[in-house]
Amino acid sequence: PALHAIDAQTIHLRINSPGGDVFGSEAMAQAMREHPAQIIGHIDGLAASAATNIACACDRVEMARNAKYMVHQAWTIGMGNADDLRSTADLLDKVDASIISEYARYTGKDAETVAAWVKAETWFAAEEALAAGFIHAIAGEAQPSNSGAWNLSAYANAPKPQPTASDEHRDRQRQRMRALSALHRIE
Repeated sequence: PALHAIDAQTIHLRINSPGGDVFGSEAMAQAMREHPAQIIGHIDGLAASAATNIACACDRVEMARNAKYMVHQAWTIGMGNADDLRSTADLLDKVDASIISEYARYTGKDAETVAAWVKAETWFAAEEALAAGFIHAIAGEAQPSNSGAWNLSAYANAPKPQPTASDEHRDRQRQRMRALSALHRIE
């Protein structure tokens, strides 16, 4: 509803997300596809999991040089008897088929290639995402990625956060503060 209230020819959507609910992201993506504006997605740090569904609903996607783009098989938490869990597995297969179909449509790649990326939990750097067809351009100069802002340890192949200049500056500041504090205690 809020998106439909926007009266603009172009909407710039900032994306920096580790993902979330696949059905919620599909509802958002459908609202985006129905909006008459041109929607330009900007992946500033991370587009992972369900956030890639949002990116694929954009008319154009630009990605920061140090950002990441991750695709994987659908996940869930299950509870119930064997019949319930078999039904849940069948639903996950349907979700994966839908995701693979959308990625193949968006990227122009064949479904087998896309299915292999999804099964492997593939993390794309900007150049790789561009070559794969997930994005249209790499934006400006390298910007520090915010992908380290989330605990991504649940993902098997998540890249380790790289220290940025601001992280190194903060570490040096902390070391100075500890040194000053130690000197102050000695006196």
